[in-house]
Amino acid sequence: MNKSQIFKAAHALAKSVHVAGDCYRVTFGAALKIVIAESKSKNLGLEKFRSVVEKAIQKNVLAFWSKNSLKRAYVKNSFLFDATLRAAGIACNSAYFDLVSLELKFDNLRAYENKNGVKFFGSEKELLKTAKSITTKFLSEQMRVTK
Repeated sequence: MNKSQIFKAAHALAKSVHVAGDCYRVTFGAALKIVIAESKSKNLGLEKFRSVVEKAIQKNVLAFWSKNSLKRAYVKNSFLFDATLRAAGIACNSAYFDLVSLELKFDNLRAYENKNGVKFFGSEKELLKTAKSITTKFLSEQMRVTK
């Protein structure tokens, strides 16, 4: 957040909690401290995310791809990754971290009936949540194993 955004957020917070008769300057000061602390914690989270993605690219667990304004880090070792997802009855064409929005995304995520008759049953939201959980566990295992 830049200073303008911080001050706007602090004013909005101060106005929402300000009580008539109290000093607005004191209320605004407290709101400003809260907003600054929140913005710092978000920045630390972003920096940690970027650091982890960079390490994963260096360890060859993720593959970096860029075109125009798109920047992505795709999950590598797709055969093992596909097998891991399919064991849970889930399939997708590819999984990647969107490095602009900082989200884990999937191309053509769907329920899949595997050879053992296992198929994911649930809503799209549950499917996405389960796929993200499996992908996160897979990547952390790959980071641990890969030297």
